[in-house]
Amino acid sequence: MALPRPLCIHAPQSGFPPVAREDAKILILGSMPGQRSLAEHRYYAHPQNSFWPIIYRLLNSDDTLDYGQKQRLLPDNHIALWDVLKKCERKGSLDADIDPRTIALNDFQSFFLQHREIKAVFFNGARAEQLFRRGILPALKPTAPAPDYHRLPSTSPAYAALGFEEKYSRWRVILDYL
Repeated sequence: MALPRPLCIHAPQSGFPPVAREDAKILILGSMPGQRSLAEHRYYAHPQNSFWPIIYRLLNSDDTLDYGQKQRLLPDNHIALWDVLKKCERKGSLDADIDPRTIALNDFQSFFLQHREIKAVFFNGARAEQLFRRGILPALKPTAPAPDYHRLPSTSPAYAALGFEEKYSRWRVILDYL
């Protein structure tokens, strides 16, 4: 089996549509899918990313789900998943390599109008939070009541400052909103 072709330096990258139903209570936001995810057209496809193992454990779910089942697991538990960026250019998968001149943001005004039950937004890492707070939040028309915002430790294998158990422990706050 051939490995996915690496993306070129500063190749334009487009994200995925949200995984969400109208009854979502929480929204988990990343910045932009990494190369492996883009190549496989799947959120959090890198095998060392701890996103899916954390979600399985939080939701007491089977850890052998195929991707279609994973995508249903989230909405079935009132969780929406998306990214702050619609498009960008970067070399590799690291958020630090995103060229800020090439950023296009997703339409969160429409998203929140369609998902009025969102009580909390959780950022998968610091860069997702930074992009949202700088690029989205100032232009976002207020909703009543406004959701709570929480930064969680990145599930990326590049963020090695915390181990799996510590990341999982901090991600447990999601359960307070379900």
